[in-house]
Amino acid sequence: MRNFCYIFILLLPFAFTDSLVKITRSDRKIYLKEGDQLQLVCQVTGDATENPKLKWYNMNKKEVTKTNNNEDAFILSMAKNQLILFIKGLDKQAGKWSCKGTIAGVTHSDERIIDIYKGISFDGCDEFQYPKEGKVGLIRCKVKGSPPPSIVWFKNTASLNTAGKKYADTRDGLRINNLESPEDDGTYTLMASTDRETKTKIFRITVSTQPKITEGFQNNMKLAHRKKKTFMCKAESRPDAKYLFYRKKSEIFEPNLDPNKMRPLGSSDDYVVDGDKGFIQFNSPVFEDTGTYLCVAKNQAGSDSSYGFIRVHMRPDYVEVRQPSNARENAKADFRVTFRAYPFPEVIFQKRHNPSVKYELGKSYENGRIKVEKTDARTVTFKLDKASWKDYGNYSIILRNDEGKVVKNETLKIRFQPQMISKDTVVYAWAGAVRNLTCEVISYPEPSIFWYRKDRDNDNKQIMRRLESNETLVLYPLEKKIGGRYFRNIQVRVSIQVETWAFYDRFYCGASNKHGKAVNSTVKLERAEKPGPPKNVRELEVTPTTVTLAVDPPDFDGHIPLTGYRVSWHNMHLVFKLPRAEDQKLYIENLNPATTYTFKIQAVNRVGPGNDIQLSIQTHTSSAPKPIVIRGDRISVEPYSYEAKWKNPQTGGSPITWYYFQYRAVEMDDESKNVIRGRTNYKEKKVKDNRLRPMTSYTLTHLQENTFYELTIKAENNIGISKISDEFIFQTRTAKGYVGSNSNKATLHSTLILTALLLFIFRGNF
Repeated sequence: MRNFCYIFILLLPFAFTDSLVKITRSDRKIYLKEGDQLQLVCQVTGDATENPKLKWYNMNKKEVTKTNNNEDAFILSMAKNQLILFIKGLDKQAGKWSCKGTIAGVTHSDERIIDIYKGISFDGCDEFQYPKEGKVGLIRCKVKGSPPPSIVWFKNTASLNTAGKKYADTRDGLRINNLESPEDDGTYTLMASTDRETKTKIFRITVSTQPKITEGFQNNMKLAHRKKKTFMCKAESRPDAKYLFYRKKSEIFEPNLDPNKMRPLGSSDDYVVDGDKGFIQFNSPVFEDTGTYLCVAKNQAGSDSSYGFIRVHMRPDYVEVRQPSNARENAKADFRVTFRAYPFPEVIFQKRHNPSVKYELGKSYENGRIKVEKTDARTVTFKLDKASWKDYGNYSIILRNDEGKVVKNETLKIRFQPQMISKDTVVYAWAGAVRNLTCEVISYPEPSIFWYRKDRDNDNKQIMRRLESNETLVLYPLEKKIGGRYFRNIQVRVSIQVETWAFYDRFYCGASNKHGKAVNSTVKLERAEKPGPPKNVRELEVTPTTVTLAVDPPDFDGHIPLTGYRVSWHNMHLVFKLPRAEDQKLYIENLNPATTYTFKIQAVNRVGPGNDIQLSIQTHTSSAPKPIVIRGDRISVEPYSYEAKWKNPQTGGSPITWYYFQYRAVEMDDESKNVIRGRTNYKEKKVKDNRLRPMTSYTLTHLQENTFYELTIKAENNIGISKISDEFIFQTRTAKGYVGSNSNKATLHSTLILTALLLFIFRGNF
């Protein structure tokens, strides 16, 4: 429904006014809500005898002539002395509207200002604001409305005098001079009012202070490689500051960097960044985390920053050796070693197969021919002013600092002509033997190796003929030796088939590559011989059935090592092989008592036995056995038994028939380990020996657990009984926690089965 506003003002006859044309609405400024409708009546006052020709003009000073009610403004009614204007309340209609008429040749007018009513609104009015202490502060809030609202400010519940020195109402908000805390902290309220409405806005005000970092970054902060660590950044401020962290990778400290040129850091798998509490945690720092770091503490009052340099300390790692592409003998060669490490490590180049040869960082060797120098923060150079073939080889590159050590094995490659490692030598052979002739060189790149032998051509001229495999020679392929030094060797195997073999001669080895030839080496093949007779033989011990001889090696071994000795007597012989005869003692047993033997002793090598030396010895007459020598563990394996062991007995020339065991439990002194007294009487056992399988051990049973025992043994043959052995002390183990041997378990299992079977038979019979 349209809202019509009719305004009638009575014309007062004969009233004197400046203008005879009047708009009947008295208020000069009229507010319309969006969508409202307004009628303005323009009429002539007084007695006008002529038509005043009234006209309405809009805010753009254009005459309103339309009468169509679909228009935003149109003439609703016309009369001789009255003109009614209809206006729709739209924002575009705001402005000055006027009515004009001509009376007696004089133009008379009246006007009204039309504005569109707008409710009270607030712009930029944050509830929580933090004006800075010590300066002019502003509680920001713009108040809008049409008509303009009246504004009153309150702090807590008291109204503020905005016309004084402390407070002032501005178009941008409430200005507060000389901000202080806590005096100016509190709750402020803005009340805006018009004749149509009243609105309020509440503000929580905290006077802020600029952050001041009290715990920040420092130069040369340490991080251990792969070890979690946290760095704090704390500031004092009101309200609490928020923290931002930045980084620039660098090897040196760069303070005062522009944060825009640094990388902002946020939480990730690598870091935990807490902008509220002010810390950055490195979860697993790596070498690349080294750099300049910035912490910024920031709030509404401003910011403060702290720069620092974080250095990741790590043991040497990621070692890489860059070799020159074409290092040659007698030329310069630089080998660069790059790595990641801090602090800068000690660096040593050490030959793997000759550790005494080593070159250290910062030193020069061989009058400056070899140097190890630091190139930059991550590189060391091994410099050869004049490379030699001796520099070639497998090196251990050792890098060590306070954080640890790493060793990189690398072959430094220098191209050179082959160098002969094999020396001139003599190899001895014999009929039917196979001998290896070896030629070994060092070379880079790989050499060709050949074997030669002097021969004659068809003209009977002496030549060097290259050898090839045949019935007596087996030439093996080139082989690379283990170790990474590019050693090359070849083996020549020579099989000698007959005693009169004609290969006893000189063999020559040669090697070459594209850089040159090696000096030949020579292997002289000579005939081996049988050894001479032993230098001396003497008796060490004689019993009724055994003889022990001592032998001195011969003066002449036949050019090859001895393999042993041969002893012959009465159509019998024994061969004692090395290393069994290394002590040069020959033990001969199973002899007859009271018998004279003539022994022939020969030294033996791979060619055969040499000439003999003879020695006559008479064995002793039979006697009672010698005392038994007990040996064995001092603690038993089983808690209730003990296996006594003894050395092979000296039988006195007659087999042992009986053993006598005497033992008792004893009490021991803990300090002296001597027997204090016997705890039980002696027990004796007589055990028959087996002539075909002589005893050297016997198990005592029914013993007490964890008990010391004293044991003696005597032996008897058909001549008599031996003297009693020395006392032997042993201890049975404790039964607590003892599981038992597999044999005991098997015995117990068998016993249980047998017992169950007997019970079954017994119950069946009854």
